[in-house]
Amino acid sequence: MAPGAPVDLPALIHRFLAAGHTHTELAQLSGVEVRTIYRIKNGEVLPQKGTRRALLYVLLREGSDGY
Repeated sequence: MAPGAPVDLPALIHRFLAAGHTHTELAQLSGVEVRTIYRIKNGEVLPQKGTRRALLYVLLREGSDGY
């Protein structure tokens, strides 16, 4: 993924969950509240920069490991 390229965070969250992981696991790995993850996944909120960074760190790292 190119730096600065748009990232579909809700789609990455869905893919993480489809791989058998839970919202709770993502929350523990990222430090982001479970409720916030649900709201981002459902398109109810746009995450703040730090929240987005924390989630992407986990989702992209885990994705490269083929979670």
